[in-house]
Amino acid sequence: MRTAMIILGVLIVAALAVGLKGRSQTSSSASTSPVASASVETSPLASSLDASASPVVSVSPITDSNTSSASSQADAVVTISETGFTPKAVTIKQGQTIQFKNNGSGPHYVASDPHPTHTDYTGLQSKDLLPNQSWSFAFAKIGTWGIHDHENPSMKMTVTVKS
Repeated sequence: MRTAMIILGVLIVAALAVGLKGRSQTSSSASTSPVASASVETSPLASSLDASASPVVSVSPITDSNTSSASSQADAVVTISETGFTPKAVTIKQGQTIQFKNNGSGPHYVASDPHPTHTDYTGLQSKDLLPNQSWSFAFAKIGTWGIHDHENPSMKMTVTVKS
């Protein structure tokens, strides 16, 4: 009987671990791009940016113990809603991750510029994020990257990735 209880306990722990891992992968499944890139690339947007157009936020790792497990794995959190991205510009280090969270009432679709081809940063495409859903992306390439909401292409932001 005791052996059966121990086996049952191990199975429960294993099932919980698989469930949590699956939940984590759902919110960050698109962040599988390799982080070990050493090349320096700059998007076409980098030379035309007006630094005074919007504030730039430099980020440090999230350490608040009250954050959810999904956001505690991100180095920055950007929200998107009907009013656009907040903040409008983020600066991170190469290999860091940004979590994009839909705080709006309808779907949003985070994508690399230019619209509609999304070719400046291959792989930077969330697909539809429903309200309260999140998607994370690890930035492996150095440069300044334009991002927009594919559903509302006039909603834009920039991510600057430094070494």
